[in-house]
Amino acid sequence: MPNISNLPLEVFIVYARSTLRLGSTHLRAIQLADCVKKYGSGKVNINLLPISNMRLSILRKAWCLQIPKGAIVWFCKDAIIRLDEDALEFLWLRSAAVLVDHIDRDVRVVERNYVDCHVAISITQKRYFDELLTNGSDGISALLHHQANSFFYQKFERDMQAMNLGYFGALNNCLLPNSLHNDVKILDAEDNQSWNESASIFASCNAHYAVRPHTPLQHRKVFKPLLKAFTAAICNVPVILHYQHDDFSDLLGPEYPYAVDQDDPTTILGAVDRLKTHWQGSEYRLAMDILSSIAKLVSLEATAKNFEAAVELAMDHGNKLRG
Repeated sequence: MPNISNLPLEVFIVYARSTLRLGSTHLRAIQLADCVKKYGSGKVNINLLPISNMRLSILRKAWCLQIPKGAIVWFCKDAIIRLDEDALEFLWLRSAAVLVDHIDRDVRVVERNYVDCHVAISITQKRYFDELLTNGSDGISALLHHQANSFFYQKFERDMQAMNLGYFGALNNCLLPNSLHNDVKILDAEDNQSWNESASIFASCNAHYAVRPHTPLQHRKVFKPLLKAFTAAICNVPVILHYQHDDFSDLLGPEYPYAVDQDDPTTILGAVDRLKTHWQGSEYRLAMDILSSIAKLVSLEATAKNFEAAVELAMDHGNKLRG
């Protein structure tokens, strides 16, 4: 197996072909590869590789042969389930390391054999992995925070005279009391035809709304990144969101002034009213101080650095297992 000092390392980010249009695949595969190429140290050479459903075992192994011996394989979402256990073992033996990024997927159903590193998208998810992976042969974990869409890393002009509150996302993921419909600009991020126009309108908003409805997972174990808080931090605007979100306490903490209870509409109404009435006041400034501290976690440079660190960690672990 190659040594970490033998650079650059060949890394293949594998995504399921059928998920190419999904936002999470774009961010955690296509955009991630672009970020590492532009902002990385040169330690890794990134390749993107789609995988389709294959019925025959011989086809799965043939697909594995596209990846050179000694390369690192990074599976995005559930792309790994396109391989059966025989093909995955074959790939694992040929590779320097196999990593899986479980974004938006039920981690309880993921087979842990032949995976060197489970990539967590949140601090909460990493804790879960660390408790689960008690035996080194089960693999290790690494944390790669969910970076915002690259569109929002640009500089935008905003009118800061009064609150201009916007929501950008799936419409069914927005919990908005009826009395607030005139206060929040709702923009559908799932409408691909008008995505750029909606994103530009949202980028001009000087505050973000990000309260989701409570959705029972019905025995599934899915972790959600604090993506809308990261997006607000990158845009340098305050965000109203619910404190029940994974990583809220770790990243924003009890002092964050625009935390609401997704099960109590009065807290949502109160937060919007305070932000509107005391615009750019002491609460606003406290929120911006807290958000500025987490913006650094998902800068493009930090994302590239943490990706490279996860790859090196996985390869070091893989070298020990493979002898």
